[in-house]
Amino acid sequence: VAQAEKVAQEATPENVAKAETSVKETTNQVSQAENAVSASQTDQQTAQSEVTKQTETVAKAQETVTKKQAEVTQAEKKVAEKQAILDGTGTKEILAKAEQTQAKVNADKEAVAKAQTDLAKAKQDDQKRTSDLAEAEKVVTQSQMAVTTSKADVDQKVAMANKTAEALEKATADLTKANQDVEAINQ
Repeated sequence: VAQAEKVAQEATPENVAKAETSVKETTNQVSQAENAVSASQTDQQTAQSEVTKQTETVAKAQETVTKKQAEVTQAEKKVAEKQAILDGTGTKEILAKAEQTQAKVNADKEAVAKAQTDLAKAKQDDQKRTSDLAEAEKVVTQSQMAVTTSKADVDQKVAMANKTAEALEKATADLTKANQDVEAINQ
């Protein structure tokens, strides 16, 4: 009888109401945590898309670098050919040809210089894209960590909600039993 009275005192409507409020609050926290997980997953997908775009951009830039390198090689070859002609015999026809060739060599040297400048710029652009890609991959990693943290938080809130629900269920059962015991004593 003393045990029944103690259980009846603890299982008051106020304690039951507190337990119900705690369940509602925990349910709200679980919902908020699930929203945070969803937002983190969206951020992760956006960052992954950016990584894919940057990878494609780096590949295109590498094609440009390769093309400019081929242009530099071709221009250097032409300069070497023209210089070989200049270094040849000293007849009047060849001297006239040499002047024309020298002009062509000068133009080719300018082309080489321009191609080298273009190559340097393409390499610089490639480095920037590589840096952008690394930054995007860092964002993906951070998003994945945020998703993992949010999921752990949701799991903790769900466990807390389950524990609170069990406590509410026990308190309700104890209240019902105590009320029955009180009625039985009063009869």
